[in-house]
Amino acid sequence: MPKAGPYYLYMLDFKRDQEQRCGRQLTLPEVSQMASTSWNAMSEDEKAYYKQKAKGGDMKIPRRNNNNTKTSDSSSLLTSHGVPVIVYEQVEREKQMELENMRRRIGSMVQRMDLMTDFTTYPFYFMYGNYFYKHSEGHYSPAEIGLIKFTFRDGVLKRHCAFINPEHVEIGYAYTAKAHSEETHQIPPPPNDFGETNYQRVMFNIKKFMKEDGVQTFDGGNQMIFTYHDPYTNEENQVDVLKDFLKQFADEREQHNIDVYPLTRLFYVLRKELAARGKTEAIPNENFTNILLSRDPYESIGGISCGFHEEKDATRHCALSRCRRWAFQLADHFCQPLEIKLVRGQHLPNNADISSSALSLESDVSVNVDESKIDHSTSEMDKASTVASEHRAGSLSTLNFDDQSVQTASSGTTRVKRQSRRSVALKMGSQSNITSSTFYNRP
Repeated sequence: MPKAGPYYLYMLDFKRDQEQRCGRQLTLPEVSQMASTSWNAMSEDEKAYYKQKAKGGDMKIPRRNNNNTKTSDSSSLLTSHGVPVIVYEQVEREKQMELENMRRRIGSMVQRMDLMTDFTTYPFYFMYGNYFYKHSEGHYSPAEIGLIKFTFRDGVLKRHCAFINPEHVEIGYAYTAKAHSEETHQIPPPPNDFGETNYQRVMFNIKKFMKEDGVQTFDGGNQMIFTYHDPYTNEENQVDVLKDFLKQFADEREQHNIDVYPLTRLFYVLRKELAARGKTEAIPNENFTNILLSRDPYESIGGISCGFHEEKDATRHCALSRCRRWAFQLADHFCQPLEIKLVRGQHLPNNADISSSALSLESDVSVNVDESKIDHSTSEMDKASTVASEHRAGSLSTLNFDDQSVQTASSGTTRVKRQSRRSVALKMGSQSNITSSTFYNRP
């Protein structure tokens, strides 16, 4: 596990100051943004003590007067939850700024896209994270990440999966970690976990996956990752989960330079822009995309997850499967307006039933095609299913999938028959083109 850095040590000190002021225990998320503002305003001399402590110096954190925070009487006012008003207001301002920046970046990106080139070839990265438990201070114990690269023209181009081993479960969370694992992703919590223990290596592989093609963001800013969580379930917000993961994975000496945004916003802006260009009809609002994506018609299908979850019959909870299912849903909605022909294995599962519309709620947003407009040839991704099944040995930490030969061609709405995930898995295997991988030990 990485050691605590200077900022983290300062934030603990800042948190204690605020707790004394408001008379109750606070969580790190409640004070983190205010602490960040205060830290950034500090001089190097003020930061020096925390930097020395992070290197193993004097363990006693000195108390200091926060010259960077308000000292008026209003600083002692509390909200109904006991949070200092100045902390609450600052956090809310920064959240609003972050929201506005997210909307601006996605809107500008889509508006700049040329319809037949950028729209079809611009790479989008989708990511999902499984965790063992959520700590009371707000951080998540990472278990697995899934990451894919997707374009409308070529579908799912590359896939990356990493299992993560936090090495220990904090006191008081053993039962929660075990119960959450058994109810969802089935990955055994520490000390029985088998994933990567080096968080910096996990971050290195994420950055390598996103940068090895030399793709730059349209505005030269941070790389964008999109994620989704179903608001109609009790799942944690994936934007919060992934932001916390990336903070844990990042080297303390540098920022990770990755922004995490909701997939619903991207979906809505893409649809709105295509409607403005006369290619399709608009949807009412961004909340409507939650209804569309939450239907998740591919959740019960096998052959699109990692080998571990195929064998555990827990494919719907596989991080890699979730990312691929989002890609398939976007392809279903956008490929026909963009005049792209769907390719099985890239834009939709190989065993998908396209006999009727599944994703659309009403006829004005339906995309209906017949099977003759689907490319039935086998993609390179599927030719490797045998290879994947022959590599069940070693200690699994990371799986990388790179699909070089991709067919392009029109589109349509797809639907999956709700069949046994186990039976599909036995037929399909892992259907993955593997460039580098190590696999988990079979019991």
